[in-house]
Amino acid sequence: MSPLDGSPAKAAGLQAGDIITAVDGASLDGLTTGDARDRIRGPEGTSVTLTIVRGDGEPFDLKITRAVIEQQEVTTKDLANGT
Repeated sequence: MSPLDGSPAKAAGLQAGDIITAVDGASLDGLTTGDARDRIRGPEGTSVTLTIVRGDGEPFDLKITRAVIEQQEVTTKDLANGT
């Protein structure tokens, strides 16, 4: 998966393929995706620190300020042929 456009995660530099291994220093080992998501989410304006592994690199921390994410369900664009 990749971070949503306009999201705090995207603005902080999270990339597709990054692996989140811990939230605020607590390991995510053994948790379901839903449990991990619940640890990452929180009140708007608060911060969360994610430990990230990117490729074969060393883990690093990424601090993100939580915000409400407005998801676009549909996007459009004009094509060259007038469509």
